Amino acid sequence: MITPKRIQVLDTQVDCINMTGALKYVDHHILTGNKADTILAVNPEKI
Repeated sequence: MITPKRIQVLDTQVDCINMTGALKYVDHHILTGNKADTILAVNPEKI
């Protein structure tokens, strides 16, 4: 599994990932049985 590039936007860590990458990430964790991750979609207006 490739770790996406992480940047900081106004003191918030954000992974640079597109929809395809997000789906691959979720797929990988479902197939491996990893239930420890959390995925959030950050609303830019809330940062």
